[in-house]
Amino acid sequence: MDKTLMQTHSRYRTARRILLFWTLFIGVGAVAGAAGMLLDPSGRALGMDAMLPYFQMLPFADVLFRDLTFSGWALLIVNGLTNLTAAGLLLAEKRAGVTLGGLFGVTLMLWICIQFYMFPPNGNRVQKVDPSCRGSGDSDRGPACQILADKQQNDHP
Repeated sequence: MDKTLMQTHSRYRTARRILLFWTLFIGVGAVAGAAGMLLDPSGRALGMDAMLPYFQMLPFADVLFRDLTFSGWALLIVNGLTNLTAAGLLLAEKRAGVTLGGLFGVTLMLWICIQFYMFPPNGNRVQKVDPSCRGSGDSDRGPACQILADKQQNDHP
């Protein structure tokens, strides 16, 4: 077999495995966070009760953000189930898994940008966690872009 083709195939596999790891990591983490928010909507158990006042700047805050119930469902749907779906498609070796993994990486970065807008940079819990999550979004998107680029050069499944 041609050495160049073997290297490209190996790079493709590696990028796919990295993307699978990040979609599982983000998906499982989001499901766990959503479960915490839904089990204790006051936010005390997760130490997030002090952040609820910052939600008041958002539209429909008086209805949606009295507690963390809506935020828990949003986290579950936007980051949890979507990334787990992409991981399932990657495990099934479907082409849509790569595309969705990259798309959900962009979605995660948008989610984090909204959080940086909402929460002030005063050293609270979200500001300490989110730079690593932003890296997760980049790491989710990067392998997907690599796989798509390889697909254009070579015909991978």
